[in-house]
Amino acid sequence: MLTRLPAEAKATVRHGTDYVPAYRLLAAYTETPWGIAELDQIPEVGDGVIEVPVIQKGLRAEVLTGPIHCPNKGLSYRVRHVTILGVGEDRTLPAFAPISEPSDDAPSVYLLFQYGRYVVRPADAPPGKWFMASGAHLHTGDGRWRELIGH
Repeated sequence: MLTRLPAEAKATVRHGTDYVPAYRLLAAYTETPWGIAELDQIPEVGDGVIEVPVIQKGLRAEVLTGPIHCPNKGLSYRVRHVTILGVGEDRTLPAFAPISEPSDDAPSVYLLFQYGRYVVRPADAPPGKWFMASGAHLHTGDGRWRELIGH
């Protein structure tokens, strides 16, 4: 069980030639997959469950638009890149594909096989939301693309 030290506690840990407060993680451990750098970032455990944020990664792709592009203020209207977090109904990626984190400039999406082709769906779209085709396409020069969707 993790306990927080009171603010007045002076406990320190030696790290090389430096001394750091004992209640902070050492710099060597800040690159955790959970993105937690201090105990203060862990929520209180009222019901015994701690939810640790998971940093998602995916394959970056460019949004290509042509002369017939009708985005209707959708995804291809706002951004020029996306981060593919998963493919297919199970919405997973092979271990070789997660390389980039989603951002505001490259939001997270899923590729689903519908209507005889792959279509892009925002990862944060509510279930049952209706989408229309804008005429945009995805492209990447990354060789993993072919392994991901087959062409």
